[in-house]
Amino acid sequence: MWPNGTITPYGADQLAAGDLPNLWVTSADRQHIFYLMGGLAPFPGVTDGILCVENPVGMAAKFKNLDLQAARQDGVTYQGKVYDPAIIKLKLQVHARTPQVLQQIMDEWMGAWSTPRDTTLTMEYITPDGGYWTAQVRLMPDSWGDAMKLTPREIGVWDMTHICRIDDSFWTTIPVVDSWRPTYADFSDNFATPTESGLGPGWSTIYNPKGSGYEYVGADRQVHWADSGNSTQGVLNIYTAQPTDTDNQVVTVTLGAGWDGVVLFGEATTVIGARMDANGNGVFCDFGWGGIEVYCVVDGVATMLYRVVDLFSAPLPGETWQFIAGAVPGVPRSFAVTRFDGTEVVSFTEAGETSPLGPDNRYTGFGMTTGQGIFNEAQPAPIAYFAGADNNQAAETGYVGLSNQGTQEGWPDILFYGPGTWGFGNGPNSTNMITVGPLKAGDVAFLSTLPRQQRVVNMNNLTDTSFQKLLSGVYDTPIPGVATPDQVTLSQIPVSITGGTASSQIVMSLTPRRIHPA
Repeated sequence: MWPNGTITPYGADQLAAGDLPNLWVTSADRQHIFYLMGGLAPFPGVTDGILCVENPVGMAAKFKNLDLQAARQDGVTYQGKVYDPAIIKLKLQVHARTPQVLQQIMDEWMGAWSTPRDTTLTMEYITPDGGYWTAQVRLMPDSWGDAMKLTPREIGVWDMTHICRIDDSFWTTIPVVDSWRPTYADFSDNFATPTESGLGPGWSTIYNPKGSGYEYVGADRQVHWADSGNSTQGVLNIYTAQPTDTDNQVVTVTLGAGWDGVVLFGEATTVIGARMDANGNGVFCDFGWGGIEVYCVVDGVATMLYRVVDLFSAPLPGETWQFIAGAVPGVPRSFAVTRFDGTEVVSFTEAGETSPLGPDNRYTGFGMTTGQGIFNEAQPAPIAYFAGADNNQAAETGYVGLSNQGTQEGWPDILFYGPGTWGFGNGPNSTNMITVGPLKAGDVAFLSTLPRQQRVVNMNNLTDTSFQKLLSGVYDTPIPGVATPDQVTLSQIPVSITGGTASSQIVMSLTPRRIHPA
């Protein structure tokens, strides 16, 4: 990374002020980063690196108007415009305090643009008011060193004009992503009534092992654990007010605010229970920092069914987790666990037939475990919401929200998770629905709505072309761009599903594109 070392006080002031844009380039293997403009750029004589000494030229791509003109027509008929690749010219100076470092910087700069062959680098541009924008840039001829009267190693400065190209013309920013899935909440509890101990009417609570701790509902509408001791304890809450009608269940728990339960030493966990009886038997999903365990309890004997040791992210405050029993239609001992907005983190089918089934195991619930810590007891995460439902086929409608802070029209990319037949509107608030399906359980389909790329791809088998026939309709209404990012608004795209389950989900992504970084 150049410059390396600590940022200068001048650079820190520039970052705080936010007046200058920050521009940097990262190699394809991410081993080399060159800060060229802004607070992180080098300060000659103090830090070594590459400095952009003039405002970059060509950051915005040029375009051609597409016109038609008849033989005897006065003027032309405008048909649209297409953009050429953007050709960026950077007036740069390499500064170093020794000849050896000067040569090292130049070698790394040249190598980053040449290895591997035909590579592109990432150019990034950010201002506090305009946000973050990035482009993939490719080396162009006539780059490297300019003609100089004195040898660069002699004076510690190497002038060069660097030319690179944005193949696809535009600058992009972080994609906007939203998703929707059917709601499963035949019964629920948002814990609106505070208690001294326990959860209130409709709940049965079992402590195992029992210590000095206990549960209560706080004034913040969350279930908390209270204990002045330091030991490993457990509690299981059974929602006895209403069982499900079938063995196939969806149990939802939303974690409360606060970082309790997100600990590395002396672990505490959250438990989601499905197919429970009134005595604490059932199938359970236990999750915490250390991973996820799915196990069943029959006549008080626990049997491990599935374990995930490392999570890519610890459970987060406000995060919703879902435990699905009977995740695959017709396979009662199939299970799934989702988190965030429906991301599946566990999916498996039980190898044997140990876990309980039947009308005596139709309750749902949740629980907590504490952990004996090094100094204090590890507290479990508070619980803000609970819901349970039968995992029946769903027919439901909703909306996916996308925004476009770019100047160019936005065309969503869409992922469809089966089972079910999905519908989505031809643009914001459109009543003209396009359909994809029917998809089977486990199917994942992808659709780019770009007019020249509207092809349905089977993500489980990229060579399979049969999914194209599942598409009915053409998406031709993009999400409009805006002149400046502060004018962006949220666009609502209608979505629907028939024949879906708790495993069904639609995810939309839109990457804003600008002609010039804001």
